[in-house]
Amino acid sequence: MSTIPCGGKDRIWIKSILFVVLGIVSLTLYAGAITYTYDDSYRLKGVHYNKGHILYRYDRNNNVTKEISQYDSDGDGLDDDWETSNFRTITAAHSTSDSDGDGASDVNESSSGTDPNDPNSSLRLIDMGSGSGLMVSWSSESNFTYRIERSSDLVLGPFVPIQNNMIPTPPMNIYVDMTATNEGPWFYRIAVEQ
Repeated sequence: MSTIPCGGKDRIWIKSILFVVLGIVSLTLYAGAITYTYDDSYRLKGVHYNKGHILYRYDRNNNVTKEISQYDSDGDGLDDDWETSNFRTITAAHSTSDSDGDGASDVNESSSGTDPNDPNSSLRLIDMGSGSGLMVSWSSESNFTYRIERSSDLVLGPFVPIQNNMIPTPPMNIYVDMTATNEGPWFYRIAVEQ
């Protein structure tokens, strides 16, 4: 047995046994579990606990650039602080609601940094064009990085990442795919990296 400090809204001291399974460290709590996740470089990526988590992002020099702490007391998939700042209550939105009717769920708006009360604010493909490579552009927000994925089959996939850690250039990011050398077809997907 060991005593391990655990961060969150309040400091909690946990007595637990440490288990390492397939690169994931898990601590058993009296009222739930805390799971630590790591990225491919063995850096701490997230701390996940009962109804909340803390996510970490790193720059190219392995310095933590962003720490995102979330707590979801009503279990609807939305961070309480985010709900309160956007709706003044934690019960106005839930995992499948689309408060502004723009086609993006409030959960997607939360994870992409867009405004859930503005129908013109959502992560969207803006344009595609060709020239020396295929150009893809999409709406972007500051403080997020993006990943662009490509597939030659929309139904069966797989979508393969062709560029990771793309720095935002709000209000729009542009990527030119120089590796799409034959006629395709090519399908693109934009992801917000956590």
